[in-house]
Amino acid sequence: MAKTLALPKDQLVKQALTQMQKTLADNTWTDRQKLALTCRILFENGHDSGLAGQITARGPQPGTYYTQQLGLGFDEITAGNLLLVNEDLEVLEGHGMANPANRFHSWVYRARPDVNCIIHTTRPTSRRCRCWKCRCRSRTWTFARSTTIAHFSKAGRAYRWAMRKAN
Repeated sequence: MAKTLALPKDQLVKQALTQMQKTLADNTWTDRQKLALTCRILFENGHDSGLAGQITARGPQPGTYYTQQLGLGFDEITAGNLLLVNEDLEVLEGHGMANPANRFHSWVYRARPDVNCIIHTTRPTSRRCRCWKCRCRSRTWTFARSTTIAHFSKAGRAYRWAMRKAN
């Protein structure tokens, strides 16, 4: 007879996370490696970086995060060429410049200590539409916490969500 069918969702999630931590082999990857792999996966699925997309993950010290260099595509990102920046986007480790559009990420990280990674991309279909001069302008914002991913199609909604959850 099944033992878990009557358990509440939060208990099932906790059990699954514990089991994943014990059994999945990727627990040895560094945050830099995970971020670089995420960039490659995004690229393979039609996303690109620059003004069309940014990605960050919290750094080792409060008020710091990793991000890609301005000018490098998602397909060019490696663990070794990621930048560590502070909330003012000043480079603490690495060479190059952070994308000024990442300023929003600083606001979210400050307001939401539970958010560990932010991915902002523009859907490939939306980029084609903009090239054809139609009016659809869609962006995708994803905030990853340890167990929850919040996904938004508009930056304003993402900002309101982050600020509402902070209070």
